Amino acid sequence: MTFSGRTGLITVIQLTTNRTKLMNVSFPIPKELESYLEVQLQSGNYDTVADYFLMLLQQDQRRKDAQAKLASLLQEGLDSEAEPVTPEYWQDLRRSVFGKAQ
Repeated sequence: MTFSGRTGLITVIQLTTNRTKLMNVSFPIPKELESYLEVQLQSGNYDTVADYFLMLLQQDQRRKDAQAKLASLLQEGLDSEAEPVTPEYWQDLRRSVFGKAQ
């Protein structure tokens, strides 16, 4: 892996994928993001640039999975039969959430 501060170019070399193939990735980074990346590495939270980018990929995957689950749950709610929303409905909901009468 190389990190060149002069050109703002990051090259991540030999990134192992789940198929055990190697992937080479190179891309330019704007100067302000380069400085941010340097701070992240110096903070000790990440050992390498590759560690930081792998964490970002994992976060992105979790976020997209959560969005898909939310969309599915919302669709499930839209497809279900409607329940009238009455004061008793809210009282029952509060009771189920808080465990006592509100």
